[in-house]
Amino acid sequence: MYINILTRPTEINGSSGIFYVSEDIYIFKEKNFTFNYIDIFTSSPISNLDEKSYLLQRLDQEGNPIPGSTETGSLFQVGNEFVLDLDTELREDGKYSIVITLEKLNYDHRIAIISLTIMKRIFYIQNLQDYIEIPSGAPLDFTISVVDPNNETNPNAPVIGANVYLIIQGKNITFNDNGDGSYSITPSIIADAFFMPQTFTATLYIEKQHFSISAESITIVVKMQEIFGFPLFYFLMIVGSIIAVLGSLIAYRIIQQARIPKFVKKTRSIKKNIKGSKTISESLLYPTKEEFIAKKFGKKWELIGLSLEDLMGIKEIKKKKLSELKEEFEGGVD
Repeated sequence: MYINILTRPTEINGSSGIFYVSEDIYIFKEKNFTFNYIDIFTSSPISNLDEKSYLLQRLDQEGNPIPGSTETGSLFQVGNEFVLDLDTELREDGKYSIVITLEKLNYDHRIAIISLTIMKRIFYIQNLQDYIEIPSGAPLDFTISVVDPNNETNPNAPVIGANVYLIIQGKNITFNDNGDGSYSITPSIIADAFFMPQTFTATLYIEKQHFSISAESITIVVKMQEIFGFPLFYFLMIVGSIIAVLGSLIAYRIIQQARIPKFVKKTRSIKKNIKGSKTISESLLYPTKEEFIAKKFGKKWELIGLSLEDLMGIKEIKKKKLSELKEEFEGGVD
């Protein structure tokens, strides 16, 4: 007679095959893994195991084991469960592969494979604007707050001691650490925008050990100089255009006036005074034809000893002013 005694079938965490676990945690976080080793026939937990071990290997970027990183150890039993404590809160960030073996004589052994990733922590930035407008020539000045949203004890724990800086136009502007999780930029003038607004793209960087580098894009617009709420450049252009137009009109008027003959101007003035019943100024009166000829050719006749005024019957007596004639006329009426 041949008797084949088989091992009793078992399961680990409800799986009768290999049990796979994938876990991502942030650095400094404590994480334990718990397993149940069950007799399938009786659904009873199995205790007093012959082996309850783990084998840990740290992996490189390609997923290959890093030489010298292999670590072995044992799980400890708590009641009917087996607990794996890897002291994850003390381990470096990276990828780890852990193989767990649970075995007892006369029972099928079970294996669990854990893929563990310990990640760097991340920043959460408060009071950050991705679009900022500043007046021309004004300094760039703002404050942000940085917290650790995955902190186990305080989800809004301030991040102190980070390196915060802004890169714009190849220039590195460092923020001041205020010691309470807030960071203020050192006031810095970006540009003077006189002819037109200027737009810049800056990148805000936050760095700290055990944290992933944060890079945030910010658009900064430097507005044009303003006067009375209006861009100064366009205001000056409008004022300059108005002055140019007025100057052209005035110059055109002066030129047109200069082209009008003098006798026409005097005639218009006389006409205006007559209509207004005003006294005609003596400066507007023209000499008689005889007086004009005597004035223009008199000196030439004097060269030959003759007086053109006498020949033409022009008296040398000075003409009386219109005002005097008016007085004489009014006196004669009385």
